[in-house]
Amino acid sequence: MASALAKVDISDSAHLKALLTETDNAQNFIKEFQTNNVIALESLAPALPLLDLHGVSRFEFHDSVFEQEQL
Repeated sequence: MASALAKVDISDSAHLKALLTETDNAQNFIKEFQTNNVIALESLAPALPLLDLHGVSRFEFHDSVFEQEQL
């Protein structure tokens, strides 16, 4: 199974660190990364508190949605 970083074309933590330290503005890099990789479905927002109550992390949720997109 590929790591979460590999799923977004970042080979490992050293690669991520390099991307963050080599940019002129890490904050903009992070915002752009989030914009490009967010699950932006307004209809899912009401489900997030329910997932919180069941102990499902945002990562688990997003990863499961990402896995479904790959099928």
